[in-house]
Amino acid sequence: MTLALESVHAKIDRAEEHTHILKNEVSAWLTDHPYRLVRQVNSDSTRHGLVLRVVRAPNLKRWSLIMGDAVHTLRSAMDHLVYAIARHELGSEPSDKLSKQLMFVIKDQPEDFRAAFWHIASLGPDVRTAIESVQPYHRPHPQLPPLLALLRDLDDSDKHRLLSVILAQAIKGDFSKIRNVRDGERVGFHVYKESLEDGTEVCALTTSSPTPNVTYDFKLKLTVAVKHVAGPNGNKTGLTSLMQFLLPEVRDVIGIVSGAVK
Repeated sequence: MTLALESVHAKIDRAEEHTHILKNEVSAWLTDHPYRLVRQVNSDSTRHGLVLRVVRAPNLKRWSLIMGDAVHTLRSAMDHLVYAIARHELGSEPSDKLSKQLMFVIKDQPEDFRAAFWHIASLGPDVRTAIESVQPYHRPHPQLPPLLALLRDLDDSDKHRLLSVILAQAIKGDFSKIRNVRDGERVGFHVYKESLEDGTEVCALTTSSPTPNVTYDFKLKLTVAVKHVAGPNGNKTGLTSLMQFLLPEVRDVIGIVSGAVK
């Protein structure tokens, strides 16, 4: 029996469809001028903030549902791969008992992988070795947590609650063109880095003494992000950016593991 990967590729194609929907809907919202910044000064003129005012609310719940579907179809593609390999090696459909055991194991530590080895014990040795070679502890990422671990965690989380999809600053934000600050004044710069909503102070310039006429420019770029376990670049990533990392990772892993099939 040939190695049939039609359902694997169908799952990946479906995840790509979800990604395109997210990209189009989020881009349309961001380009429609959905928010503005309002200046806010405290009573003694030592804190000069900019407050986010959302003119048109983002559909975060819908985007969380779509993201959850995209993540789940990618995770399912990997389980479909293991089932397809088992069927190929057996030359027939796996038994009900074996089907319930089969799963693409994703573990953070070698000892955890060994403990879950029974899920793939029926597969050939080269395939088992290939699956072990792509585990998160072998594939760190320079910006995010290991991608397979992130995929697993998001999928597990979505089984119990909506993924945390939020408004966030896409970049740290830049202060420029600061005016009307006295020489020698101690000036502080503050940028809010957590989830944003209507009324959030996105940034502030502070002075050590009352400075009523200070002005400045601040570069704000919003994104719609999903929160996740922290990696090198923090604990949230833009929805479409994350999918653009996960999709090629899953394709690469599937290529490695399917290439080990005899």
